[in-house]
Amino acid sequence: MSETIAAFGESGFGASPSDATAIGSARAMLVFRRSPLVTSGDDPFPAPPEPAPASSAAGRVVTPWFNFSVTGDPPCIDGVFHWSERAVLRDQAILAGIAVDDAAAPTPLPRSEFERLADDFATGRSSDAPPELTWLFHQSPRNRRGRFSDVVVDQMHRLSTGAADRYARLAGILAARCIAGGGATISIADIRAARSVPE
Repeated sequence: MSETIAAFGESGFGASPSDATAIGSARAMLVFRRSPLVTSGDDPFPAPPEPAPASSAAGRVVTPWFNFSVTGDPPCIDGVFHWSERAVLRDQAILAGIAVDDAAAPTPLPRSEFERLADDFATGRSSDAPPELTWLFHQSPRNRRGRFSDVVVDQMHRLSTGAADRYARLAGILAARCIAGGGATISIADIRAARSVPE
């Protein structure tokens, strides 16, 4: 995943060559941040950085995983790419027809809670896992040796890796539209094709 995001940052924000020429002379500051599905321990995971205030930006992209702004003349470009595995998981569950609570923040799960939920599912006990996690459990093979929770983490890694290129391309499209949009604020809801991209 890190190689994919690095390539995105080096290729004109993932835009086509004609779109990328618009940012050739601009100062750009990109921050790439990853939030795993599961923390390494039980300490709270740091919150993602907040996007720049709307009043200071000439153009903005606001999505759950990518915030981008253009300010000044000559333009200064700032972007925060927040690669949240739990947000990716929610997207995949929604595309599979699962109803999820997408209003709640997609924060990483504490390790002990995740392992308890995975063990409950693997042993057939009643589980209070969120819908997107239950969906991931069903996608994870249960005939392997070792802890089921480790199998689920591996399955999440495969899912996340497979989706990274599509998210990078979509972020590039949104960034290019922002640069060409003359001060517009673009949200993920404004892009009709967005739901089909992260499949």
